[in-house]
Amino acid sequence: VLNRDFAQAATPNTRVHVVARADLTSSRRQVIARSFTIPREIVHFTANYTCTGDEILLHLTHPCSTDASEAIRSSDRSYFTRKLAPAAFRGLLGAGADTNPISTWALNPRKATSRAVNFFNDPDICWSLAFYTHSGVGSAVDVEDIFWTSIGFEPALLTEKTVQLYKAHPYRTIPVDDLPRQAIPHRLLKYSSSAGIVTQMYTYALGQFQGSPQMIDQGPGYIICPVLEGKAQDQFWIFNAQDISRGPICKLGHPEL
Repeated sequence: VLNRDFAQAATPNTRVHVVARADLTSSRRQVIARSFTIPREIVHFTANYTCTGDEILLHLTHPCSTDASEAIRSSDRSYFTRKLAPAAFRGLLGAGADTNPISTWALNPRKATSRAVNFFNDPDICWSLAFYTHSGVGSAVDVEDIFWTSIGFEPALLTEKTVQLYKAHPYRTIPVDDLPRQAIPHRLLKYSSSAGIVTQMYTYALGQFQGSPQMIDQGPGYIICPVLEGKAQDQFWIFNAQDISRGPICKLGHPEL
């Protein structure tokens, strides 16, 4: 009852605050933060270390109509069947109710202006975009290729509650009545931040779940991902970062993994 009565939709726009790195010193007790509003929700993002002129480049995804904090409960009903969620689904994350675009935004703290540089939204692959990695994570780098995880879409995990919360989303891409009734698989995407397009992808089999990818900056570069598949043994899959479309070049498993 509490879940139904108190659940709220995420706000459709995101406030971003920018503070000058040079102002963050031990001698300063107050700093000025520049505030920007970016259309659509934001959870995961990365940024270029170097400013382009006076602009800061943010690379991000928009989890529109998608709420990773909402696990399926015993009181939830399937949107498509109207039946109570089976016991096996309880505790799992519910499916999102729309696509999740990828974008790059330029913020100018001096002029207090912002603009969209790139915007990518493919209804076949942009579902529940979450984890990411890129070359030089944690270092002072400018980001070109970003490897995003698309969790896909499972109709059986879409709840009536989620649809009701987000059916009037101001940036809706897929009309509620047109939401897919067939499962969309997990994918690993290679996204060019400069071109604003997905240049490569790897599609997992239905039932396979990829966790957070990590970049290994050695040789041509490698992406390592944990992959789960039902009752099968969990594995780590390694991809050549230059050609993820060919699939994993190595799969690592262990009886105790």
